[in-house]
Amino acid sequence: MFSLIPRYVKTGRIPSNLSLWRATKSLWIALHVLGTTSIYMDDESAALEYLSKATRLTRQIGSEAFLTSLLPGYTLILHRRGQVDRALSLLGLALARPACESDTRLEIEKILAGWGMSQDLESVSRLGDGLDLSGEIDGLQALV
Repeated sequence: MFSLIPRYVKTGRIPSNLSLWRATKSLWIALHVLGTTSIYMDDESAALEYLSKATRLTRQIGSEAFLTSLLPGYTLILHRRGQVDRALSLLGLALARPACESDTRLEIEKILAGWGMSQDLESVSRLGDGLDLSGEIDGLQALV
């Protein structure tokens, strides 16, 4: 990657693989935002469609951080369906992953507060012990 920087500076053209990465990341962000927005607009069908597309794209990218950031959206849907224990376990799974970013942790804190749960993140992360991220994502894809 670093070898691409001097070429970019000299030519003023962005290398195609960097352009592709930026475009892919922008598409992923758009799908994630549309999915989350659909959840809050009570359009579960659209939310699942957008989250599913974002999940498929994330698997192609190979970013665990992006993948864990999608879990809170899925958990909101599961919680609304009455699957509270599974929703909490998936939040725990996200928190337990080293790739879980601070924005995702903050979102999880807000979700827990919205559910009236004052559990600390440490205790929630233990709920995800033993869960396999890939296997859980496969199960979430089946919700569509």
